[in-house]
Amino acid sequence: MRRNVSRMSDRNGAPGSFWRNLATGRPVPDRDEAAFKEWAHRFARHTGVGLADRLLAPIAPSGGALFPADVVARDRLLLRLRDARYAEVVDRLADAGVRTVALAGYASDALLYGAGGWRLIGDLDLLVAPRQLETAVARLQRHGFRFRKAKSGPFGSLYRGSLPPFVSRDRVVNLDLHVAADMALPEPALPVCQVFDRATPDSRGSGLLPAPEHHLLILAAKAIRDRFEGEAVRKFVDIVLQVEAHKAVLDWDEVATRAKAGQLDRPLRVLLALHASLVGENDHVPADLRRPPRTVPSPAFRRLVASWRDLTVPWSADCGVARKLASEWAYAANFRVAMRRDLERLWNVMPFARQDARPVGRRGPGGVKREP
Repeated sequence: MRRNVSRMSDRNGAPGSFWRNLATGRPVPDRDEAAFKEWAHRFARHTGVGLADRLLAPIAPSGGALFPADVVARDRLLLRLRDARYAEVVDRLADAGVRTVALAGYASDALLYGAGGWRLIGDLDLLVAPRQLETAVARLQRHGFRFRKAKSGPFGSLYRGSLPPFVSRDRVVNLDLHVAADMALPEPALPVCQVFDRATPDSRGSGLLPAPEHHLLILAAKAIRDRFEGEAVRKFVDIVLQVEAHKAVLDWDEVATRAKAGQLDRPLRVLLALHASLVGENDHVPADLRRPPRTVPSPAFRRLVASWRDLTVPWSADCGVARKLASEWAYAANFRVAMRRDLERLWNVMPFARQDARPVGRRGPGGVKREP
């Protein structure tokens, strides 16, 4: 028998969940003020204080300040300076004739937060057409960018679809040049040409922004690759706001079809079921997408919902190998993907296996990263 998400949460989201207030903008009742302030500080650990203040202050009980003004101001200054450097990189590539599409957090900053450097971003992710990759690399190398050896390991960050980290001389910009929208969305799941065809101009400069369905899929793929651990919280916040902003126009058939082509269909359903459990069910999302798959153990899903409701989601560094493997098999991957990753991990720990990324050299910039 198919499980009903409403058994795990009511239609308005999990009891005591502040995620629904975040999505709808409804103020938190005064009676929940103490609990909300604790939740807000856990939220800020994942998103940064500046963005947390912008998103949560309007819904705070009694309109009280959540964070010290000087801390918010310092966070905003640093993010604005970083954002200016990112726009400079995009403009330099445009001057060389290289078209770029912003991906993930950098796209979210413009699409969901009105630009201006609100979104905390780990790396600057830019999609370039494969035929323009060498031009992009050469241009930035003339401005002092150098490739940095990426760390690998059983759960390392090396993956197919982008180059090793490309870092500015002053180390302010850590750039990932992508030749695929995401490692889980290669051809034909999300062809690069289609991302460019549907992209729209970015008001921050000379770049482009992905279509709503493409942006949602890329965020989902990254959150899933984080196994719903602490690193996924920023992406999930973006997803909550993306679904709320475009709920009436998102093409869910396209989202589901592309996710299946990228073998993301099982964890995507977990992600959307988590969204329904925390935010409340969205009738615009097809019912079969907002229910957890039958293959997901109910206790594991309930624990997942509880940890996200309270924002006690563990960071990756705090999760042992056994827990990471259990998460992938329980809900964070299709079974074939989990099996392939485990086989590759076993291979990579062998003493004769190469542990480094393929260098950018004789192969040209096409020597790309890979993830087990």
